Amino acid sequence: MHSIKLRSHIGNDRLLQIHLPEGIENTELDIVLVYQPVEKIKHESSSAASKSIWQLSEDFTKDLSIEELSLLPSDGADQHDHYIYGIPKYQ
Repeated sequence: MHSIKLRSHIGNDRLLQIHLPEGIENTELDIVLVYQPVEKIKHESSSAASKSIWQLSEDFTKDLSIEELSLLPSDGADQHDHYIYGIPKYQ
């Protein structure tokens, strides 16, 4: 038995899409879905709330060397599921 934990936003269509790892193609699965709404945490106004995405990105990477920055994937936005969850890259 394997488990995958994820957090996802469910829109008005109430659809949840789950990309499963390679190796389970053409396989019957028993799937147990347990869901729990995420409690929203009220944040007091902070300096992060007033920063742009570019400023936040600079804050996260300001201590990285040029060599470390060059190791970051250039397709991170397109293939974020691969880098976060380890699923195969999209074609």
